[in-house]
Amino acid sequence: MRYVITGGSSFIGVALTHLLIEHGHEVYIVCRRTSKTNNCIPESDLVKIVLYEDLSDVSSVLQHISSADVFIHLAWSGTSHEGRHDKVLQDNNIKYSLEAVDVAHKMGCKLFLHAGSQAEYGYINHPFDENSECHPENEYGRAKLEFGNIASRRCEDLEMKFIHLRIVSIYGDTDHLWTLVMSSIRKMLNNEDVQLSSCEQKWNFVYIKDAVKQMFLLCEHALNTRDFGSETYLIGSKDTRVLKDYVYEMYKLTESKSKLIFGGYTPANVVSLEPIMDKTESATGGFISDYTFEQVVKIIINNYKNRVYEESK
Repeated sequence: MRYVITGGSSFIGVALTHLLIEHGHEVYIVCRRTSKTNNCIPESDLVKIVLYEDLSDVSSVLQHISSADVFIHLAWSGTSHEGRHDKVLQDNNIKYSLEAVDVAHKMGCKLFLHAGSQAEYGYINHPFDENSECHPENEYGRAKLEFGNIASRRCEDLEMKFIHLRIVSIYGDTDHLWTLVMSSIRKMLNNEDVQLSSCEQKWNFVYIKDAVKQMFLLCEHALNTRDFGSETYLIGSKDTRVLKDYVYEMYKLTESKSKLIFGGYTPANVVSLEPIMDKTESATGGFISDYTFEQVVKIIINNYKNRVYEESK
């Protein structure tokens, strides 16, 4: 099977590529020439890299990919705090992503998968599933939601199956160093003070390897289900708890002497993440996760210590 992944050098794209080639699939990675993470793309005879300028140039990939089976669309500009409030930028994301749908159709793809976000729901404080009402609070969430709705209809017209994902909070040992998990573990291992919000809201973390396995199994489900049309699925875990509990678990596993300063800063808006994973679990044949939070934190700790050791040599 041949997969095309836009944004293929991203955190999710790299992990998904590793999984796909483990299963013997051919993967075309579409990424910006200027991406700083292109060197993270797995080296394999099954992986081919297609460079373009940015998402506005997506139609150019047809010069390099004549046919494919699945088109996974991860590319999206303006994911930073400032970009999430830029209406022009997010409207362009919708426009160019719809061009990606047409590109996938011209390749003969049977399935188009788009990576949406929990930001589509807005600032929620109760459990939610795929049918919960969406009230996005920024342009990023609004654009993800709008594209999902338009693309669903476009794919139906083109007789191409469509999956819209709403991804919760992915983490992992190759994540950005400024994220809550990565920055907290680093500070705890160095016994530095850890400035935190009150951390009293519910939260849900999904490990990157579990997230991409869910995505892969959802693709297989769609391809193998004859009457599959358009569906939305959550990508998350079944480990929902108060965010402070996650912090204390990291603190315990790092054997830290850090001072935890809860309420050290107050975020403008507080989001509570309590995804109901029943629909995804059913479609993946019962799979949600292979790893616990404890197991992943131990991996991150071990990798951090190994890096420090190597840098000290």
